[in-house]
Amino acid sequence: MIGATFLHCNRRMNDAVCGKLLLIRMTMWKSQSVQLVWFLSSVENVRASKVFEELTGSEPLSYQSNRVPNPTNPFLGVANGPHEGFEFSVQIQPGRMDLVLTPTMEGQENVEGLLLVETEKAVRTAVAAAANVGDISPVRLALIINLFEPSESLSVSRALIEERIGFSPNIGEYSDLVFQINRRKQLASPEIEINRLLRYGSITLQTFSVSFQPGGVPSPVTIAQFGASLMVDINTIIDGRTFSKADTDTIFSQIAGEALRIAASGTTGSLES
Repeated sequence: MIGATFLHCNRRMNDAVCGKLLLIRMTMWKSQSVQLVWFLSSVENVRASKVFEELTGSEPLSYQSNRVPNPTNPFLGVANGPHEGFEFSVQIQPGRMDLVLTPTMEGQENVEGLLLVETEKAVRTAVAAAANVGDISPVRLALIINLFEPSESLSVSRALIEERIGFSPNIGEYSDLVFQINRRKQLASPEIEINRLLRYGSITLQTFSVSFQPGGVPSPVTIAQFGASLMVDINTIIDGRTFSKADTDTIFSQIAGEALRIAASGTTGSLES
């Protein structure tokens, strides 16, 4: 799916850069992570290892629990392990339970050391797994996609964002660009409003490594990775109700479809419908 806005190239860009922008514009960006959140009135009887088994049908590779959260470890429980080609992490905090899908070291795209996953596959895998969770009566639900598109420079990252938000700041050269917008939408069944929050940002990631050669002097190397990010956060408003198991599955399915529709467009214009 391609959004309705048109590519623009700024005067500082050559034809090759504009061509790359057009190619990127026509594809859904890959993701660094996909996250489902169940907001709960109580997590007293929620165990990360048990939820992981419900989600995946297998035991986690690693599990830790913490009786009292603290600033260095805010989690009451964490369970991790591979499933369906992704790394699954179940995280329990006061008032919420998260399922986070991230890339594994194998089978995912590696862009200059940055692991990314196919966005649609990750979202559908997460929602399918979530349907195996029992009735925990959440008071709010959320789905968050962290999309990332590598670029060759910070200026190209900014141009990608400018094209997707539909305007360019009239201030000449500038460094970083962050833009956030939210527009609500009504779900029909169950009847509830959802927030559709989009947050764009230009990003510079720096990787520092040191290579050692026998008898030689250590050589430090710093690599900068540029890119544009888009966080798509679809969440239900709080209206005092709790969701049944059936409503939870229905809402996750609907907000997943909405999140993928927005991610496919990548533009603020996707919020018009």
